[in-house]
Amino acid sequence: MQDALTLKWKAKFPDLRMLQYRILSAVPYDMVIQDKIMNDTNAVVRWTKPPPSSFPGATHMKAGDVCYNYVSGCFNDPKRINNPANKCNFPIRAAAYNWSNPALSAWFLKEVIAPAMVHGDGIWLDGIGPDNGAYMCGGVCCGYGAHNSPLDQQEIDAHCKGQSDATTAAQKWLIANGGWEAQKCFNYKTGGLPTAKDSPSSCASKLAAGAAMGADHSQYNHIVAYGSRTGGRQGYNETTVAGTVAAFLLMRGQHWLFSIGTTGGHGPHDTTGATDPGTMLPATAKVLTSDYGKPTGAMTPVAGKANVFQREYEKATVTLDCNTWTPTFAEHA
Repeated sequence: MQDALTLKWKAKFPDLRMLQYRILSAVPYDMVIQDKIMNDTNAVVRWTKPPPSSFPGATHMKAGDVCYNYVSGCFNDPKRINNPANKCNFPIRAAAYNWSNPALSAWFLKEVIAPAMVHGDGIWLDGIGPDNGAYMCGGVCCGYGAHNSPLDQQEIDAHCKGQSDATTAAQKWLIANGGWEAQKCFNYKTGGLPTAKDSPSSCASKLAAGAAMGADHSQYNHIVAYGSRTGGRQGYNETTVAGTVAAFLLMRGQHWLFSIGTTGGHGPHDTTGATDPGTMLPATAKVLTSDYGKPTGAMTPVAGKANVFQREYEKATVTLDCNTWTPTFAEHA
């Protein structure tokens, strides 16, 4: 499905770079993972003794079984996948990879990481966490450890080191094969950026700081602006998106991305009254997909106008008036 989505987007935008999703938990929604769990007794963490009654879903498991999380607080949330009202045809029951198995990292590279590079350009590598539950089986977080998980402390330490080593191996493999790994390379900036709610002086100050960062690549690897590590819109909505794009263009340096979402404005600064979380207004789509070429210079103040800044691009002059959050995209003749 990720390959199909990658090919669909690249057909529309040939220069697009797609990062596919991968996870360090053994979530058996893919047959490659499911077959590994079923056929390799050393692939995932198993109970060597009966689980304690405090372990979620303990009544389903016995000594020798794969350690699954049958009850996950996140995925049993009414908005998530295991809620019966959602009529999902399978539950999320994540196991923990047995990262202390020395053969597992090579398998993970070949069967999980490498396929992302067939049509994609890298991965967004997720860790184990409460929304899939494998941290319980690994005994690595949130009240689970040697006293109530399958692993003793020495095994937990080996598990954590093995996962860290596997992550590093995946990152190095991607670099060697021309790929990206977003969690390692990206800096998600959701604060400290100018928004429509800023005062003129605050807007100007934030623009200056952002432009200084953009001009000095030693301060970052890759910036994702106005969004978190899970994407979406932060600090703008349908009515303020044009000014926010202008601010981004004034500040941006090499390897900066502008975070977008398909939400119809349901973010914390929504003033549009949008009700459909899957829509995007045509005007928003237009400003987000505009192409003004590459910047030809740095951001500069506009002479004689306080808190107004501009920057030259190959195809336009981009201006933002911080006094009114008014953008101008003056395309060159």
